[in-house]
Amino acid sequence: MQDMRYILFLLVSIQLRNPIQHVEQRVRLGSHKMTEPSIRYNYEHGFKNLYKHFHEFDPVTLYDNAISDIAELTIPSEILYIVEVQLHLEIKDYPEWTSPLLARL
Repeated sequence: MQDMRYILFLLVSIQLRNPIQHVEQRVRLGSHKMTEPSIRYNYEHGFKNLYKHFHEFDPVTLYDNAISDIAELTIPSEILYIVEVQLHLEIKDYPEWTSPLLARL
């Protein structure tokens, strides 16, 4: 059986005021444009789908895709790596939204 990987890029430590501004900043830095309804949908449903379906994938890797307010691209940082329902990445402070996932490991 082949692994079904789940890789998700999230706005965890975002320094901008909201996801729409985040996307606007990335577009200014050369990234692709997204419509505001798409941004809202992805943001709202990304966490719902993660909590509901993460057990169906192995491994699961989550990245913080936040960018600073300066004019340079940043490399996303890995914040969770789950293999066979076990955490394989220890960081100092997990974001609060990871609590439902960590409680199920």
